[in-house]
Amino acid sequence: MKRSAVLGAVFALLTTSVWAAPDTVLEKTETLESTVYGKVQVGALTDRVHQLQDTIYGKIQQGSITGQVDSLYTSVEGQGTKITLHQEVNALEWMYFDEVHSGSLVERVGEMERSVNGIEAKGSLQSRVQKLKQSIFGTQVALRAKQGTIGADQVFTLELTEPVTSQKNVKDDVVHVKVAEDVMDGETLLIPKGTVGTGHITEITKARSFGRNAKLNIVFDQLQGIDGTVFTAIQGEEAKAKTKGELKAAGASVAGAVLLGPVGLVGGFFVKGKSIDLPVGTLVYVQPESSVTISGVEVHGVDTGIVAKAPVEPVAAPKAADPVATEAPAVKTEPVQVVPDDSLTEKPVIIVKREKD
Repeated sequence: MKRSAVLGAVFALLTTSVWAAPDTVLEKTETLESTVYGKVQVGALTDRVHQLQDTIYGKIQQGSITGQVDSLYTSVEGQGTKITLHQEVNALEWMYFDEVHSGSLVERVGEMERSVNGIEAKGSLQSRVQKLKQSIFGTQVALRAKQGTIGADQVFTLELTEPVTSQKNVKDDVVHVKVAEDVMDGETLLIPKGTVGTGHITEITKARSFGRNAKLNIVFDQLQGIDGTVFTAIQGEEAKAKTKGELKAAGASVAGAVLLGPVGLVGGFFVKGKSIDLPVGTLVYVQPESSVTISGVEVHGVDTGIVAKAPVEPVAAPKAADPVATEAPAVKTEPVQVVPDDSLTEKPVIIVKREKD
């Protein structure tokens, strides 16, 4: 398998975003706990802050609680020019697995350690990430900052990670998806493949007699960039044209297929006279509701001889891994295509990312 891509890796603060940073000490603490542990902790605020410091830094810092929380938040989520721990884990995971995974930072770092070394390491998250970079790349790599933009006409693909059906789902149900491809601005990665997001059902009706249509409308309003920027994607004209082109190339027929709804209404699905059943793996072409600026990783395609290890499934406890195991061939499945309805209007540092054949 070819391993490629030299990254002059850069992350930047977002300049425009619909995401609002937490303001209070408690809000920042809860955000940090959700990112680091996967859920908000309980107990006295002082104890929770000290626990975060021990997990992230490996030591307790001095100063006021406000100052300690601000320092933690800057280190993990960031509002300055320095690369954050969250961004660093996102980038490292993407470069190693070829996609990002869901879960807390503790879980994701542990998963990479088991895949690389066969066992989880001890110590602070900061030191463990540095050791992972050393193990994977043979050197310490530095990440710097750069911005990129996803234009309102830039199309990318979402994949349903749970089934949706007009027979069982109801209005306001949450629909879970993941980004099915790397979203780029030129050579800058803005959303890594595998990034999870959600939408919600805004309208749903079952198929009725006399050929009356089942109807399902979904809005994907919780998609995320690599820096945490949250935005809404829509099924606009470019996305509809992309879907039609893919169907035409495949020789598929629009007649009787699942149909997308009007511009600005993401996932308006229609099937004449029958129920709507969208299985896991259904692909939907979307585009941002408006242009969005996101931090990114600048990628240059250069072949290297470095071999990356195959990813492993997350496990509850450390599990030995074969240090020379090779990646199993991917099993290709035919994705479900969602069809549009025409009738509805410092110096860059070289690091390595593996690339699939």
